[in-house]
Amino acid sequence: MLADHAAIMLFPNIVILRCIGRLALPIFAFMVAEGVLHTRSRVKYFLRIFILAVICQAAYTIFELVTGTFAGIYLNTLFTLSFGILLCMAFLAARMDRKKIWVLVLAVLLIAAFYAFCEQPFRGITPAVRLCGFPVTYDYNFMGAVLPVTALISLRKPWRYVYFGIGLVLLSLQGMQSMPYQWLCLLALIPLWFYNGQRGKVNLKYFFYIFYPVHLLVLEGLALLK
Repeated sequence: MLADHAAIMLFPNIVILRCIGRLALPIFAFMVAEGVLHTRSRVKYFLRIFILAVICQAAYTIFELVTGTFAGIYLNTLFTLSFGILLCMAFLAARMDRKKIWVLVLAVLLIAAFYAFCEQPFRGITPAVRLCGFPVTYDYNFMGAVLPVTALISLRKPWRYVYFGIGLVLLSLQGMQSMPYQWLCLLALIPLWFYNGQRGKVNLKYFFYIFYPVHLLVLEGLALLK
């Protein structure tokens, strides 16, 4: 993640950093699925990630407005993962009770509608631009939000990784035009295969909650100094 963001903001010509960065979302998405499975409160888990996403986005937007670099709203990856948590919750609810399949269908339709609002042009311009006056997009788009669900279709090896791999292929196809090396995200299956399903001895959860917004603000500040 740090390598990817450093390449975007500071070293755009060092493609290897962007290639390394392709591993970040698959690992985050897989662990989000694990979080939904094992958290004590799925609602609180969603709210924690979503509120952090809002706080980070507010900080980035204020920073861009103050520095005169604002060109639209690009919702950070935490929003994408928040959407993924909602889809995972809906998927598990539907699997437990088939009468709740409507919850999953509604969640998919809402996220698909938001994707269309952000990305699909209407008479040459996206609905977001027509409504807000500036572009609104979100990281990894529709398949980025769906990806965590593919880690829950089966919880048994090797099928869990087969379904997750299919999700990664679809993610790569979605971003093929803008990022032809997105397919490198499939390499994330290697470290994930050795994941034993156990929490690490050191709890770094809150460290990463702080690291995510801080490292982006630092990189943006360094980019302005270039």
